[in-house]
Amino acid sequence: MENILMNQIDFIKELVFSISQEIDSNVNIMDENGTIIASTTTERIGTVHEGAKKIMEGQVSEIAITIEDAQRLQGVKPGYNTPIILDDAKIGVIGIGGDPVQVKPIAKIACYFIVSQIKQYLQNELINKTAAEVFASIQQVAAGIQELSAFTQEQAASLNDLADNTENIKAQINDTNKVLSFIKTISNQTKLLGLNAAIEAARTGEQGKGFTVVANEIRKLADESAISVTQINNTITEFQEFIKSIINTIVNISDGSSNLVQSVEIISDEVEKIKTVMNELV
Repeated sequence: MENILMNQIDFIKELVFSISQEIDSNVNIMDENGTIIASTTTERIGTVHEGAKKIMEGQVSEIAITIEDAQRLQGVKPGYNTPIILDDAKIGVIGIGGDPVQVKPIAKIACYFIVSQIKQYLQNELINKTAAEVFASIQQVAAGIQELSAFTQEQAASLNDLADNTENIKAQINDTNKVLSFIKTISNQTKLLGLNAAIEAARTGEQGKGFTVVANEIRKLADESAISVTQINNTITEFQEFIKSIINTIVNISDGSSNLVQSVEIISDEVEKIKTVMNELV
């Protein structure tokens, strides 16, 4: 309890003055070393009170000097000195001059007020310390939330960009479908041309044999083109389904990220409110 009384020195000085005014007696308050820290006799402040020193050292539990004792003994005055006890520990001594029977209750009451004041001070210190620790923790949480919010916003933006890019791919695939449709049309027309060539070759008989070979090659090319277009079309259809699935997944994640960003912002706002309140307590 080092210097615990000195932390309340203003209150102690006021108490000493009030008691002295009420009972017109000398009042001294001594610290754990027996040194006078407050007194109606200001020139004694800073000196050692021998009686208080004995009480703090445990030589005596209290000192009561009657008027008769003071008359018998030299260099002493009547009065009562008792320890100031906080949580079973002696933190100082209070001494009041006068008849011990009369001033003892006053000294005990003064001890009670001093201890109560100190306990209130310690409680306030604990509250301030706890508030400061909570405030520091909240600041760390707020910083973490801000980082998370920034990261989440970046992720949401990246997902949106990815969704846009995927939509572009989808559009390009649709363009590819148009090209394939055009190729398929040409293939059908080529196949029809080959069929017409074959008919014409048959009509010309022996003279159309060479033309028949060309007609067969044209139809063969048309068939192969049709098969290729069908295979490519099947592949693109599967790819379209795959891209569609990716887009749906990205949209769901993007929506979830947006909701997360909003939630993080709400939490961040609430933390800021708590910080403001805690800052007022610290």
